[in-house]
Amino acid sequence: MLYTTVPGLIIVLGVYWYLGRQFTSDLVDAGEIDGVLNTLQDQFLVTPWLLLIPVFVILLVSRKVSALPALIAGVILGSLTHVFVLGGFAADTVNSMQVGFSIESGNELVDELMNRGGIDEMMYTISLILVAAIFGGVMENSFTKCAPHPNKPFNVSPPSTSKITCLIR
Repeated sequence: MLYTTVPGLIIVLGVYWYLGRQFTSDLVDAGEIDGVLNTLQDQFLVTPWLLLIPVFVILLVSRKVSALPALIAGVILGSLTHVFVLGGFAADTVNSMQVGFSIESGNELVDELMNRGGIDEMMYTISLILVAAIFGGVMENSFTKCAPHPNKPFNVSPPSTSKITCLIR
C-alpha cells in the first residue's frame, strides 16, 4: 500500500506547495480573521473536547465497524452533545439535521459558512445514490436467474424471471 500512497502524497504536497505560493501574508486581512474567530466564539462553545465525537467515529471505522452503525453512533453522540453540553433542545437538533442550521450572527462570512442546509439540501445526491444502489441490486440479481449454458439461453427456472432479462446478458 505504501508504494502507491507515498508517491501520491509527495505529488499532492508538491502541487499544494506550488499553488500555495501565490497566497502571501499581504493578501490576508488579520482583522477579518479575528472577526470570524470572535463571532464563532461568541455564538458557539468552542472546545477541543468536541473533537472526541469525530475521533470516536474514526476509531469505529478503523476497527472495521460497518459504516452505517459508525455514522449512526456519531449522529447520536452529536445529538446528545447538542442537548446536554451546548444546552440545545432535542427538537432543534432534529430540525437542524433535517432542514439545516440557521444563524444570523452579523458577520457575513460566518453566516454564509453556517447557513447551509441539512438532509433537504442533500436529498438530490442521496436519492441518486439510493436509485443507483437499487438499480445495481436489480441488475445483479436478475442475471443470476439465467441459464449458465450458452446453448440454452432461455432455460429459466423461476417463472417470474423473463426471457428478456436473459437476453440482456
